[in-house]
Amino acid sequence: MINKFADKLDHLTPDQVNEVMELFADPSIKVKEILEAYNIDVSACYLGRILPPIKTDKVCEYCGQPMYYQPSGRENFIAFKQDSDIKVDLFCKNCNHHVYKYLSRKCTCENCTQKTQKLIQKAAEERALQQQQKIQLIQDVYGKTYPILQFEELSPVGRFKLVYVLQNSPAVVDTNGDSFSIVINPIENEAVFANDNILSDFIVDLVGDHIISISPQSSIDAFEKENFPHTGFVKKLQYTVNIKVDSAFLLRLRTNSCFNISDKIMLMDTYKATIYYDLMCKFNQMLQKRNLTLYISDDADAKFKSLLDKLSYSQILYLCNKVAMYFSDKVLTGCMTHDFASKVVLMNVSKFYERSISSGWEIYRRNVDVNSLNHDLYFFIDTVFNLPISILDEIASVENLKKWEEKYHSSDNSSSDSNTSVEPSASAENEKSTVLDGEIDTELRRQYNGK
Repeated sequence: MINKFADKLDHLTPDQVNEVMELFADPSIKVKEILEAYNIDVSACYLGRILPPIKTDKVCEYCGQPMYYQPSGRENFIAFKQDSDIKVDLFCKNCNHHVYKYLSRKCTCENCTQKTQKLIQKAAEERALQQQQKIQLIQDVYGKTYPILQFEELSPVGRFKLVYVLQNSPAVVDTNGDSFSIVINPIENEAVFANDNILSDFIVDLVGDHIISISPQSSIDAFEKENFPHTGFVKKLQYTVNIKVDSAFLLRLRTNSCFNISDKIMLMDTYKATIYYDLMCKFNQMLQKRNLTLYISDDADAKFKSLLDKLSYSQILYLCNKVAMYFSDKVLTGCMTHDFASKVVLMNVSKFYERSISSGWEIYRRNVDVNSLNHDLYFFIDTVFNLPISILDEIASVENLKKWEEKYHSSDNSSSDSNTSVEPSASAENEKSTVLDGEIDTELRRQYNGK
């Protein structure tokens, strides 16, 4: 260690230097007296720093030479003289290795630098090995080949879910000569898909039915650390589509012609479920704007669902708005408590309908904004049915579906009317995929999935 004040002691003999050190270790003697007695030209606070390093009984871990202690403040110097085992900064004159009192300080000598580099390299090699082992484990678990299915072999619900996933996820078509395959990349990487919880639900269902499968090319981070790799994150995983893909299938995807009238009739109950879920989302939003809460009881929920066979989507939406306004006014005027209003609002949608029928009142249709529709409902109308959203002004039924098919898909009208549906704007994507939070969302998901 280089001491820039060392020359301040050059006029003293070694014995005199030792005397200075002995006096410095005696707290009864003032430092100023020592400086005057030995004609040392430094301020009192620097005396400890110009003293020569003290040899200790510690040895360097690299070269085996003695370690030295450089005095600094007088208190530390006295403490060290009284107990050489106390923690102090030590250094080796031979290789410049340092051992610091505080672990936050790190030695930067050549030996320590090499040691650190070796540790870093070893850790990197261990991580690389672990990564390779995990990759191999993912390959072993998910490298299984599933039978390739024909699209026509799937149930109508299976077709609906698959088409929804393919058209609303970062799916990529890989071409190998005349053959095609489809890979669904992690949906969390695309903001427009990441918040679509219905998409996640459909992916889980399709994996369970082996229509799609988790790709062995999925990243390590896509799986939970516990129970690796048997538990993964739906939005982080990559998937392989186990459907025969050819140019004809891809054309049907692009032209929204994956469903025939028989499929659509069988999907009517699923269509009603999407209407139900969208209406409940809208109703909940109406109530939240008025500081009310949607409480769902089994009885009220069953009566609300029964309205789907009696009224159109836009008529039920009109009733929901009327109920929300009515009970909001009751709470604001003090005629009803918030808790009571929240518990009866859903039941009163069906009661308002019954009162309207008995009184002969007309139930109007509320204007439907395509950009406010939940994405799965818009998708069902536009892609599965290939119809305009104006069908939401009519009751959802098999009979009406047949009429819509004749009206919009007949040979006379197919060139004009079948393409009258409105495309949603890109800026409204987030609005369309709006979902409820917390317990209400969980309940609606259960109802939506028929569980």
